[in-house]
This record gives sequence, C-alpha cells and structure tokens, in this order.
Amino acid sequence: MSFVSSLTVVLVLCLWVAITLAFYAVFTKHVANFLVFDSEPSSSESDALQELRRQLRDEDGIYGLTTPELRQKTVILSEPRSGSSFLAGFVAQFPGTFFHFEPLKAFHGDAAIDAFDANNLIESLFTCDYKASIVKKFIGYFYRHAQLGFFDRNARVFQKCSSVDWALCYEADFNERACEMHPTGLVKIIRHEKIDLEKLIEDDEMIKVVVIIRDPRAIRLSHIRTFCHESGLCEDTNRFCLRYESFIKTISKVKTNYPDRTLIVKYEDFMERPWEESRTLLSHLNLKWTGRARRYLKSHMSHRDKLNDPYSTFRLSERQAFAWKNDHSDSAQEIVNEVEENSHCQEVILEHFDD
Repeated sequence: MSFVSSLTVVLVLCLWVAITLAFYAVFTKHVANFLVFDSEPSSSESDALQELRRQLRDEDGIYGLTTPELRQKTVILSEPRSGSSFLAGFVAQFPGTFFHFEPLKAFHGDAAIDAFDANNLIESLFTCDYKASIVKKFIGYFYRHAQLGFFDRNARVFQKCSSVDWALCYEADFNERACEMHPTGLVKIIRHEKIDLEKLIEDDEMIKVVVIIRDPRAIRLSHIRTFCHESGLCEDTNRFCLRYESFIKTISKVKTNYPDRTLIVKYEDFMERPWEESRTLLSHLNLKWTGRARRYLKSHMSHRDKLNDPYSTFRLSERQAFAWKNDHSDSAQEIVNEVEENSHCQEVILEHFDD
C-alpha cells in the first residue's frame, strides 16, 4: 500500500471517530434530559408549552394544569391489524387528549417486561409520572428509534415541541408538563397479552376500555402479508388462534365484570356503519362531536389515494369490512382454510363472526 493510500485510510478513520464521538456527545446530552428534572422549564420548553396552552384554550377552553387523579383515561386495545390505529387516531382528535401510541413497543425481545411492570407503565403514563424509571426507559427507546414516528402520533404536542427543538419532544420534563395540561389520557395497545387488563381497570376507576375485535381470518391474512412478509418471522396458525381465543375470553370476562367501563367494537361493524358506531363510541367515552373529529372520520372513511398502503388508516369503508373474502388467490385461500380448521379460531368465529 502506498504512503498516500495509507494516509487516506488514516484520515477516513479519524473522521469516522470524530463523527461517532460527536454523535455520542449529543445523544448522551439529550438522554441526560430524560433523567434530570429541572425546577423551571427552559426557554425553549416554555415557548412550546405556552403555544400548547394557547391551542388548548382556543380549541375548547381547557387551560392550566389538571389534577392527574381526576383525568379521564382511555385504553384502546386490539390484536394487530384490527383497526386500532385508525380508531385511536379518531379519539386523539378530541381536544385535551394526550396520546401514547403503543408504549409497550419499547419492551419487546430482550427488554420484555411482565404484566405487573406493563400495568405500572400504563398507569404512570396516565398520571403523567415521567420520573418513573420504567417511563424513562420508554421515552429513551422512542428517542433512539424516532424514525418509527410513534411520538408523532401525539400530533398537537409534537407539532409544538418539534417547531422549537425536535429533541424537546423526547425530554421527560417537557412531556410531564405537557401531559398535565390535558384532561384526557389515551393509550393504544396491540400487545394485549403483556398486560393484566382486569387488574388495570380494577386499580383505577377512571380507566375506560375500548376493545376492537376482528374476524381472525382477516387478521391472519393481514398478519402474513405485512408483519410476516417483511420480517420473515411469524407465529404458526395454532399459536395465533390460541392467543386470540384467550384474548376474546379475557375481554368478555372484563366486559361482564365492568360493563359500563368496557366497550367492545367489531371492526366489521365500524367499517360498515362508521357514523353510527362512532356515536356509540363517543357516548361510552363521554365525548361530543367536534369539527376536527368529523373531518377525520369523513376523510379516512372515503379516501382512495392510500388504499395500497397496508399501514394506512385511510380506507373506503363500504368495501373494507369484508375485502378479504374477495381474495380468491390460492395463497389467501390456504391461509383462510388453516384458520377455519383450527379449533381455537373456530370458537371465536362461531361466537362472534358467523354472520
């Protein structure tokens, strides 16, 4: 190797080390903000909070801090590929709603937590307790994986903080103060097997639950064509059906024990009758229609531009409910037949989807 070539390699390595150290310095500076709570907000934080207060006040007269124990708390729960992102997005349109989108995503694989810790995380988020160690792990994960866009779903808040300083959106101080301004907390969960739903409701009388169920044949088909196709990893049909049957039994028990605080929504019914089902949902959550909510529902139920995006929440409602039945390909029929022949899924289909 020539002297020039050797020098080039050394310079490239030095540059790489310098960039890495600079990134590490920025990263650790912001991670430190997850752990330290200042007595007074920074100037940038004050600017974002002031804009947020102004927006809340303009929207519906909500202003100032609320007592965390008196906050209305909503859990939207479902199996993946069942419409929970759409429905949670709808509820998040209502003024005064602070939205946590799939917080349990931060605790999978080697970082998995048990139901006790999962419940603690949810209750800490509902009470705006960003000092809790498990919340620090949650917010740190989503800072490191900001490309997932999960914090972006809390649109009102994210718009205000990101316009000042993107990193501010992931700071514990800011999130705690912003959370306390909102009289409603909303958490959307698809990893339902990780929580103890009945105990969550039993421990906090302010929690209401909206559960979305969908025909397991449609769910399984969607699973395989999205998650499984992209990752190359997928649970087998029997494991899926066993888990889904257990989920249905759990929510049925919770509905029996807490009928006034639990609403079960069939995905198919909502797609066929979105306005009627929305009224039922809003009645359950003690919410009144707003122009923003109407626009969201109207645009998402009649949108044609994003129909080929499997992760889009935009749908043509009149054809979405049973679209899977119109797929007559060999691969689709094989998946559907596997589900129909499984005893655990058979129970679910017969009880809820045998129309």
